[in-house]
Amino acid sequence: MNIKKSIIALISSLTCFSCYSSENKITSESKNTNKTPKNILILMAMQEEANPFIEKLNLKKEEKLSLLYRNKYYSGNINGNHVYLLLNGKKGNTDYVGSEATVISLVLGIEKFKPDILINVGTAGALTKSGIKIGDILNISESYYLDRNIPIPDYKIYSEGHFKANLLDNKTEKHKICSSLSFVTKENINNKMESLGCEVFDMEAASFSFISSEANKKFYIIKGVTDYVDGEFNAVAFQNNFKIVINKLAEYVKNKLENIDLN
Repeated sequence: MNIKKSIIALISSLTCFSCYSSENKITSESKNTNKTPKNILILMAMQEEANPFIEKLNLKKEEKLSLLYRNKYYSGNINGNHVYLLLNGKKGNTDYVGSEATVISLVLGIEKFKPDILINVGTAGALTKSGIKIGDILNISESYYLDRNIPIPDYKIYSEGHFKANLLDNKTEKHKICSSLSFVTKENINNKMESLGCEVFDMEAASFSFISSEANKKFYIIKGVTDYVDGEFNAVAFQNNFKIVINKLAEYVKNKLENIDLN
């Protein structure tokens, strides 16, 4: 008799567990379905940097962003969110790298796509003593202007930048980046990088951060390291590293966008 009661109790508990699991699954699916899709704008400077992203994210080429400028963009969906990949554009074989093209692109992109989230992705250099390795993918926590100098006390922060970014991966190490108008740095510039606490160098992050902050948008900066800025620049080594890094960048960002909650 006790055995019979035990079997009945076990069957009842399993049935209840099954119902509970089904309810949980339905609730979970309902939550996912009810999530408001985000508009994600990814800004990149160079077409070659962007090609792996276009392929891995299965993005579609769209019309020009503006009749007046050379910017172009691609669009697609990932994890239920709308993704727009915006490029600064190019003239002939020359990509429009640097701050001016970045500002134009981002202002136009924000006005057109009304993004909830902005992401700047690209390649960068690092200081040798930082311990950062070629090929490392970095989450940037703060960006600075490297070669902008206004020696007036009230303009110190404006001159240097001090823009704080969000992190796609909160468990990763944080890194500060300095942005310059020049591709290759000089000794006095490297010294300023150290004084600002920067370990990483690029040409766009600070301008991207300035516009993002002014627009009151949530923004992220992801950089892949191709070379050391305090060593002799080697064009052949840079190109070889560049090809490896841009693929790692695309895979990293794709994985993050597929697996994190951006709400």
